[in-house]
Amino acid sequence: MSALVSVVIPVYNSWSYISDCVDSVLAQTYQHFEIILIDDGSTDRSLDILTSYQKNDKVTLLQIENSGQSVARNLGVEHARGKYLIFIDSDDCWYKNALEVTVSLAEKMQLDMILFDGESFIDDKITDELTKARLKEYLTRVYKSDTYVRNAPKGVFTGLQYLNYQLDNYKFIASPVLYLYKLECFQNIRFVPGIIHEDNAFTMELLIKNSRIMAMQECLYRRRIRQNSVMTTPKTIKNINGLVGVLNRMAEVFSVTKDANIKKSIIRLMDMMLSTCSHFIKQIDVEVD
Repeated sequence: MSALVSVVIPVYNSWSYISDCVDSVLAQTYQHFEIILIDDGSTDRSLDILTSYQKNDKVTLLQIENSGQSVARNLGVEHARGKYLIFIDSDDCWYKNALEVTVSLAEKMQLDMILFDGESFIDDKITDELTKARLKEYLTRVYKSDTYVRNAPKGVFTGLQYLNYQLDNYKFIASPVLYLYKLECFQNIRFVPGIIHEDNAFTMELLIKNSRIMAMQECLYRRRIRQNSVMTTPKTIKNINGLVGVLNRMAEVFSVTKDANIKKSIIRLMDMMLSTCSHFIKQIDVEVD
């Protein structure tokens, strides 16, 4: 029997995009999956659209008061029944073969985690030409064509080996929507609640488990660049607080880790997070001036 995949989709005020997202999952060439939708206290029409999908027996809808993406994702993990788990953001979508490619390789190679590439595209629902031009400039200036391209060596690595490869190349792609992982191997790992940029700590914790992983050189994910998202919104103290929360979590993991090599990698990653924090602070200074 084919392996069940749990697809976790946190949703907050995404009524314009959520159908594109869910439909891209339902259209997968690999069909043994469950979809766990978590409405994070949406105030627009998102819940109405999500409710319409409940007629599909693959779909489970959960509702919570607005608590942030971390809490919504954690709830999805707790309800997951699959051998594998994968996240997708409510304004993004997959290529039709995303699950087939990842699951078949994970099963064949007995992988605990498989990473893949993504591409960015400008919100195709925008009609305002000024907004479209601004996002195009943002995509060109900030999110290059290879932002979500790993260029990793072929083969199977331990998580720590792959983390160090990323650190050596100054490109730590932490986004949790760009990998599939075996749930039983990382059962107790959760996102830090109440902050943004939480994916940095979560992905680090997965990798330092030293399980069998592989990074595919194949694009399976389409990330929408739109206005008012975490990516395109100007940086504020909220971003700084998020990174401080990430650093605190990394420090906690460091404190309970006995392996010296893992400790060294955590320190290197914390240094990278501090550099990002400094960069954000400078952006805020410019805005204040």
